[in-house]
Amino acid sequence: MNPTISDSPFALLKLPSAWLPLVLSFAVILMLIGFLVFVGKPEIPAQDEGVGAHMFQILMGAQLPIVGYFMLRWLPRYPAKGMVVLALVLVGWVLACLPVYLLGL
Repeated sequence: MNPTISDSPFALLKLPSAWLPLVLSFAVILMLIGFLVFVGKPEIPAQDEGVGAHMFQILMGAQLPIVGYFMLRWLPRYPAKGMVVLALVLVGWVLACLPVYLLGL
């Protein structure tokens, strides 16, 4: 079953394998903002990373098989549109990881 793909460079974003990694990255960003607002940056490193760190790892790791499926299924058929989606996913990953890197969380 082939979905109807329009000429828009963002046409593949209606596929779940394209928008789901973006949603997961957005969820990580919201989780990080919530953590910083309600808990704040920890002053002393804890013994265990905590629930927030584990959720970050799960949400970021869950994107890998989805992006892999997208690359195998849709990138060969629509290379230019697929690269647009992969660029958006990369931006989502960078935006989600940047606060962790900069704040040393």
